[in-house]
This record gives sequence, C-alpha cells and structure tokens, in this order.
Amino acid sequence: PIKLDLDRTNPRVGILSIEYSCSGQYLSRIHDIMPNLLFIFDFKPTKRDHLAL
Repeated sequence: PIKLDLDRTNPRVGILSIEYSCSGQYLSRIHDIMPNLLFIFDFKPTKRDHLAL
C-alpha cells in the first residue's frame, strides 16, 4: 500500500490529468500518487436508443 503524507499543508491526492480520445471511446488518467503510471479505460458503445441522465 502507498502511505500518504497527510501531515503536509496541501497533500497532493487525486487525479493529476484526465483526457478523452477524439472518438470518446478511450479515457486516460494520471494519478498524483503514481505519476509514472498511465491508466487507460476503454468504453465500448452500447446499443441504447435514449440517454439516461
């Protein structure tokens, strides 16, 4: 597990960068705790006739 230094004034905890691909199918994310690791998510399209909000 990664230990957070919560004694600091403003600890960096959270998402550093998030970007979508041009098609909107892929999302990439970089986290503050692990800045050398790139997370890539694949959103497959669904067959829906409506948008649920």
